[in-house]
Amino acid sequence: MGGSKTANSPLRIACVEAGSGRGGSAWSLLRLAKAISVNHSEDMALLIVGCGAYGASLFQQHGIPAMALHSRSFCRRFMEIRRLLRQQRCHILHCNNHPYDHFPHILAAWSLGVRVTVHLRASRDLTRSERVVLRRVEHCFAVSSSAAKVLSEQAAPPAERVSDLGDGTDLALIAAAGRKRETIREAMGVEGGQHVVLLAATLQPGKGQDRVIEAEVRLGGEDRDRVWWFAGGEHYQSPGYARILAEKIEAARLGDRIRLLGHRADMPDILAASDLVALPSELTEGTPCILMEAMAAGRPIIAASTGGIPDMVDDQIGALIPPGDTQALATAVVALLSDSSRRQACGRAAEQRARDRYDIRSIADTFVETMQSLG
Repeated sequence: MGGSKTANSPLRIACVEAGSGRGGSAWSLLRLAKAISVNHSEDMALLIVGCGAYGASLFQQHGIPAMALHSRSFCRRFMEIRRLLRQQRCHILHCNNHPYDHFPHILAAWSLGVRVTVHLRASRDLTRSERVVLRRVEHCFAVSSSAAKVLSEQAAPPAERVSDLGDGTDLALIAAAGRKRETIREAMGVEGGQHVVLLAATLQPGKGQDRVIEAEVRLGGEDRDRVWWFAGGEHYQSPGYARILAEKIEAARLGDRIRLLGHRADMPDILAASDLVALPSELTEGTPCILMEAMAAGRPIIAASTGGIPDMVDDQIGALIPPGDTQALATAVVALLSDSSRRQACGRAAEQRARDRYDIRSIADTFVETMQSLG
């Protein structure tokens, strides 16, 4: 059975991150966990459970208690998480992202009478099994109104079991990096008149890196004052994609215009050095971390209108483009980089929006309050 919550003891929650730890869902959970550890340590004790050594180490490096699951088969994963929940006397199992990768974890929790919550970080269609599970869990947190809409239309849990929580970032950390902009640009080898366009996303088909290459080919490669940075490591389901992109960049003769930075742990610095952030994704996004961080850094944004992105981006802070439209991407990039007044206005509006909507401290407060109502 799950642990019993006493009046003066913190709520014990096991948060399972089913991905590799390199994607946006893990970093979103990390930001939330850090805010809870700073502001709510007396109310809530989090244990992060990563499905792999890297996923666990990411949190450990930031001072968040974490451990790794090592089993891969359904039955062994069921037994491993069941044993952990009993040993830790957890009150709640919190599944980070859709239930698909969490079925053994959820069944293990239910077998012990441990409550289950789910954090939907994308607005894709649900499988039949996911719909069944989401009707039974104690609470569903959605990171965007589009994700909340998917829940209401496809799973239809009771309205009181759904929160449109949103997502957030550390505004102060990003603002501090911005004060070192020129020093960072110099260290990154940015020349004085160059504009840097940042695309920060895992390297995988659909995230838009290939569309940037196509857009630059359309533009003819004439403007040497514009450079692109692709920041992000390979997605665990797309091994070798970095090499594929490098070959496309070389074939298009864009090696001096597009840099593959790999996975970066210093995103506030990378943002400070950039002038514009683009996310021409064709995937069903939730609330992409990079867009919140770009707003906090006061950077204008060009993004594809997919998933929850239209809830975040409009013409006040940049431009929305149709997914997969390389001409629209090229046109929007040139228009913003050639108009410094509009870039500055979009940047100011983006920074204000970050303060109004994406402060991780407010998100953490709401999350803790909701969890305590369940515990």
